Amino acid sequence: MPSRLTNIAMTGVFSALALAGAYLLVPVPNVEILTALIFLSGVLFGCRTGMLVGGISAAIFGIFNPYGMSPLPLLVAQVVSRVVVGYVGGLFREAASSDHRRWWRATYFGLAGLGLTWLYIVLALLSNTLTFGFSLHQLKASFAFGIISYLLLSLSNTLVFAIVVPAAIDGLRRTAYFRPVQAR
Repeated sequence: MPSRLTNIAMTGVFSALALAGAYLLVPVPNVEILTALIFLSGVLFGCRTGMLVGGISAAIFGIFNPYGMSPLPLLVAQVVSRVVVGYVGGLFREAASSDHRRWWRATYFGLAGLGLTWLYIVLALLSNTLTFGFSLHQLKASFAFGIISYLLLSLSNTLVFAIVVPAAIDGLRRTAYFRPVQAR
């Protein structure tokens, strides 16, 4: 069982790693690795650590975004969705530890990435009603206007979750960093 200090350190390390990944890919439209790294922190260290990494990294990135700070309703949507990502990552610990075939794990993690991406998209869109006072008609128009971007983000996150997350887990399984840790 890891010490409290180890959990604090891993929370800081993975928050920094998630932020570094987010800032690294800012210039690439519709591609991000922040969500996958938050998910991975939950897989490796449990729901609580995943949630902390999600909240910390989403809040810092939303406040210090190179394109400007997110409006408060959007910032809340970003933080809430990333906290959920960390929690769900903790729920996937058993799947990460399993020896299922590679295609099964890729499918499982890819679908998780797709679902978590759409959770973020829906919460971000709904935050527009609070930020800009959008009516239902305006919300539909906003969704229609951004559908190509949402689909590209969904595709890239599905691929990252299907390819990169299982590969990272497989690589970490060969080290001392991947140990069954009790989720709290």
